[in-house]
Parts: sequence; C-alpha cells; structure tokens
Amino acid sequence: MKRLTQLCILIITLAFSFSWQVSYAVKTSGGNSFDVIVTKRDTMQSIFKRYGLSRQDLYTVLRQVDGKQLESIRPGQLLHFDTENGKRLRGIKIFKSSNEILHVKKVNGHFKLSSSSPQKTGLFSMVDFTMKHSLYTDGVRKGLTSGHIAEISQVMQRDPGVDAKKLPAGTQIRIILEGASSDTDRKVVGIQLRHKRINWSVTRFHDKSGNNFYHPDGRTAAVSFLRYPMSSFRISSHFSLSRYHPIHHYRRPHYGVDLAAPRGTPVWATAQGKVVHVGWKGGYGKTVIIKHGAMYQTVYGHLSRFRAGLRVGDTVNQRQVIGYVGSTGHATGAHLHYEFRKNGRPLDPVKTRLPTKSRLGGTLFNAFKQYRTHIEKSLTARV
Repeated sequence: MKRLTQLCILIITLAFSFSWQVSYAVKTSGGNSFDVIVTKRDTMQSIFKRYGLSRQDLYTVLRQVDGKQLESIRPGQLLHFDTENGKRLRGIKIFKSSNEILHVKKVNGHFKLSSSSPQKTGLFSMVDFTMKHSLYTDGVRKGLTSGHIAEISQVMQRDPGVDAKKLPAGTQIRIILEGASSDTDRKVVGIQLRHKRINWSVTRFHDKSGNNFYHPDGRTAAVSFLRYPMSSFRISSHFSLSRYHPIHHYRRPHYGVDLAAPRGTPVWATAQGKVVHVGWKGGYGKTVIIKHGAMYQTVYGHLSRFRAGLRVGDTVNQRQVIGYVGSTGHATGAHLHYEFRKNGRPLDPVKTRLPTKSRLGGTLFNAFKQYRTHIEKSLTARV
C-alpha cells in the first residue's frame, strides 16, 4: 500500500512538472475535437482542466508515451485534440513542422506514438468558386456537401451583415475546411465573400461559451441583443397571452412589453439590423420594425416620431436612436411597445434568453489572430 501511494505521488508530481505551453482552443469538429495554438505561460494541465478533459487520461498518456517528444512543443505550433464526448482523450496530433506530425492515439486502451507527413494527411483545404446560380448549386459542383452548405447558410442567417438568399451573381466565395479523411468529417473553418462592396469574412473559434464564428476584428458573426431599447423607463404592462386590453375592454394576447417613459425619450435599436418598416401600423401607431439576420425581428410601437432620415433598407447599429417615445395608435399614455420575435414567433423580451455574445478581447483575441494566421500559412504551404 505504501509503495502504491508513493507511485501515485510520483506520477502526479511528474505530470505537473512538465512546462508545456498551450493556448486557448479552437473547436472545429463539434464537441469532440479542438485545436490549440501553442503560446507561452500555459501548461497541458490547464488545457485539460479548461476543457474538462479527463485528468486520469493525462496521467496515463504521460506514462505510456515518450515524454520528451511531448515536451518539445514550441510557441506557434498547433495541437489537435480528439476526444470522446468531449471528456475522454482518444488522441492528440502535434504539428511539429511543415514536414512532421506526431500522433498520440489510443489503441486497445493504450496510447501509442507515431509520426506522419502533413502532405499526406492535410490540415486545411480550400474551396474557391464564383457564384453563378446559387450557393448550393455552385458549391456542390465544387465539392461541398449538403452538410457544408447547410452550415454555411446557418452562419450567414445569424449575421445581420449578410443575406445568404440575396447574394448577387458573381460573388467570390472561399470556404476553408478541415483536412480529414472523408468529406463528411470536414467541418467548415472559415467563410469569405467578396463582391464589389461586399467583403465579409468569418472564422470558427472556440470562446468561453462554445463554438462561434468571428470576423477578423473579433466581432461575433451572431447577432447580439440588448435587453431593453431605452435607458430609463417603467414596465407598465408585461408580455401575456391573455391581457385585458385597457381600450378594447376584452382579453387578447399582448405580444410585447410596454415601457412607460416621458414623451420624446430616445428609443434605440437593441441590435444591429436592417429597417424593414417605418410608418403607421394600425393600433401600433408610428412603428419601426428591424430585421436582425434571418431569425430575429424587433418591433418598436406607439412612437411620437421617427429619427430624421430613417428609411426602409437602412442598416442601424446597436444603441443607434431610431425614434422617440409617444402614444400614437391604441395607447392610453406615453410608452414604447417593444416586441422580440424569433422565426416569426413572439417571445417575452424580459424573460427570454437573448443572444448576447460579445467581441473577443485580450488573450482570446490574440489567440484568434494567431489561429487565422496559422490557417493562412498552412494553405499557402500547400499551394
């Protein structure tokens, strides 16, 4: 028993003494695999802990493979972790150089170490084409699968800066995929669109909330919402499927929230989007409706007036003023009627969980830039 205890202590001490340097991971294959760019001041211990990988697997791999090979990791190198259900380690690829990849792979319960050439396995691949008919038709002709097209379309639908259904003919499209043994395993890593004024680019990155696509400047490709469109107000009426209407005197759904505020209080857009309605809308009175990508819409009713020059088709930024509180339409006093809709369905703006991803910053943004540079160098090396 004493010898067993000493052995356990020795293993733990050795494991924590290795000064491996790795950075934030970039998950590129769902939750079962992710990439890591090697930088300073991190250890293999921290990467296992950060992403919830089995500590026991770490100790096992340290015992069963050549530790010196693993210790030779240098800043700027890329590691690829393959896991089972995001927890148990199945393997690690260490991209030592342009000519060598080390593989740590679990075989029959034991980790084995081998090496191969990246020219044979591939790290990233690129699909370039000019859209003549549609994203689907032209993409499939160039070798993309229906799964790739679906993923690309989904990313675009979440970004208010681009409309996948209205891409003009002649758009230059560049898709970066993982290098893998079969098309079904090759996840989308990057998307780039170019056509006259369109210059839209995103890269997959794993932040603290999971897998997301980001623009080169660190902005998320997914739309992000504020909870309320004003800074000072009082909730005078909540979202309800059966509210007694103060004017019509019968029960009816109230698909938004009423925010009471003095007449003339500025009202801003809760997220970046495109204006699809400016004008009178029945009982809503003077109303602005904004479309945020393909999934979301927000409605701003009972306004006293609109922002000067605001027109349908305008792009508005988050917190940009779009109008002013009033009581037009069916209203008993000055307030804003605010609605939040997802796929056409009204949701309670106060209680629903809003998309609120922020811009990458600090160490995460530096890791993101380094990862994008690594992708470009890898693709250039293969040309």
